[in-house]
Amino acid sequence: MEPKKTFLALLLVLAALLQSNMALAKGEAACLASRDRSTHVKTRVLNSQAELYTDSGIVKGLRNKFCSFSSPTHFGMIDLDTLTSRNSSIAATYLLKGLDLAELEKLIPEGFQGNPGTLFCQALAGSSISRYTSGGFMTPGGEDEVCVFGDNSKISIWVLVYVSEDPNYLSMRQAVKSEPLSIALPYLAP
Repeated sequence: MEPKKTFLALLLVLAALLQSNMALAKGEAACLASRDRSTHVKTRVLNSQAELYTDSGIVKGLRNKFCSFSSPTHFGMIDLDTLTSRNSSIAATYLLKGLDLAELEKLIPEGFQGNPGTLFCQALAGSSISRYTSGGFMTPGGEDEVCVFGDNSKISIWVLVYVSEDPNYLSMRQAVKSEPLSIALPYLAP
């Protein structure tokens, strides 16, 4: 490759890295700014890694930065890109519009012993690690299951439920920068 082309290619890579780092810094700032002292909602940025539990041991997977929101009663995470993107996403739509919990609860089979959040994520056309194997994203407080949608938006499974019923999560809704999608998604709040 010619030196000029190599130099230009290197400049393009550096520009992309700089843009990516600026977006992450913007996401971190938005996360920390969405604390709500009046409702005791605390936020922090978590750099979490997925861990998969197999018969052969733990397999380390995808790393992702999340904004964690915690109140005296609840904890949840939303992907920094999902939080700060101006583009509409599936996760942001569910977060902003809420879920029809009565309909989702009908999906839990009688005698079910697992995490119903996994069933909810699947019904919402998302996927979680625990759908395929044991595991989740590790946080300082333990493991959190994250629902990943086809547009790569990510949110912890229980946030979808909490935000529909807990006013302490209003600060999380207010932190989302995008508008909801204008398409029909399953199990949106009526």
